[in-house]
Amino acid sequence: DVTSAGINLSATKVYFFNAGIWKQVGQGGVNHNDDIIQPNSYLIVRHNVASNTTVCVAGVVVSSQLTSSIRTQPDVRQDNSFGLIRPAAVSLDASGLISSCAFQASPLPGTRTDELLTFDNTTASRNKSASAIYYYWSNAWREVGFGNTDAGTNLLVPGTGFIIRKGTNSATAVWTNA
Repeated sequence: DVTSAGINLSATKVYFFNAGIWKQVGQGGVNHNDDIIQPNSYLIVRHNVASNTTVCVAGVVVSSQLTSSIRTQPDVRQDNSFGLIRPAAVSLDASGLISSCAFQASPLPGTRTDELLTFDNTTASRNKSASAIYYYWSNAWREVGFGNTDAGTNLLVPGTGFIIRKGTNSATAVWTNA
């Protein structure tokens, strides 16, 4: 859900493949093969069988500067889901989140302004909790539970989704990643 305010947002649509066509939950046998996944949106593949699957997405590798809007809300924290569309991992320090002012520093470790939630795709599970939560404090990236250790060399991995949870703010942030 890329339009609602808040955190831990539910999916707006749920699809499944049955009898040779894509169907949408609550729509009976209606064929949804031609539904469009909008640019700059995301999806979660919930795999209901015991074996692994590889999702292959065709396209062009982005090697230039990327710019993404990050939604904020004046009264509530706002989740923004992203996936790294580069072919190589990028460190938190090199992500551009701080230098582009898209991510705000926290005044104290216990009073985090913005948070970056990452997920571990090596573990199969539904409705996973974040495997790591990062924030920026005292001129360095920190990981919740690791004290004052600088986590700036930790990586955002291609093909893995992450959430930027913005603190309350009335201005939309723009993330520039060179």
